[in-house]
Amino acid sequence: MSIEPILQCDRLTKRFISGDREITVLDQVSFALMRGEVCAVVGPSGSGKTTLLSLAAGLARPSDGTVRLQGKHLSQLDEDG
Repeated sequence: MSIEPILQCDRLTKRFISGDREITVLDQVSFALMRGEVCAVVGPSGSGKTTLLSLAAGLARPSDGTVRLQGKHLSQLDEDG
């Protein structure tokens, strides 16, 4: 039996358009959380903490990269999971 992460984020990138410029808020962020682990997201204001959490929770879609919850890609799930 293999142990797989409960949450796995691979190469998450998020870009926004501001006026005529493209701003990269997250650039290829990867991490995995195993069942029972505790994690803190820390950093200065404007560093992308809320954006990262929104992507990991499925509240926003990444520009690039993937989020898997219990092995399922969030992009393939509907509201009922």
